[in-house]
Amino acid sequence: MSWDILIMNSNKPVNFEKGDWANFTSRQSVIESIQQTFPDSNWDDPSWGILDNEKAVIEFNMGDTEDMDNTFMLHVRGGQDPTGEIAKMCSQHDWIAYDISGEKFIDNNQPTTNSFQKWESFRDHVVRGTANKKPWWKFW
Repeated sequence: MSWDILIMNSNKPVNFEKGDWANFTSRQSVIESIQQTFPDSNWDDPSWGILDNEKAVIEFNMGDTEDMDNTFMLHVRGGQDPTGEIAKMCSQHDWIAYDISGEKFIDNNQPTTNSFQKWESFRDHVVRGTANKKPWWKFW
């Protein structure tokens, strides 16, 4: 279970239906950019990088090929300030992040943690088994 963020090669919100923003140059160039921001990220597998520090626990889903389109995914698992760290990365590289569950772009200049906190609360309910569950007979 993760809080999923779509990273786009654009420095401003985009129109998803048009998809008219530029592709990334290559997977390796994106990895190098991420390493500039997060030198402690692990790229033993270039298709699936990992950052695991106090501020953020993030998996970078880069895909299986060197050629990239105009997006890649982050699977955020925790941390003290993952939203701020994502905004910092995006700001440094002229990218923008879209919060899938919150259905909104993350402001690189003033990131808020509201959506991450909601996801974190939901995750905690699921892990503890306190999420609202239907009795088995109400599924039919």
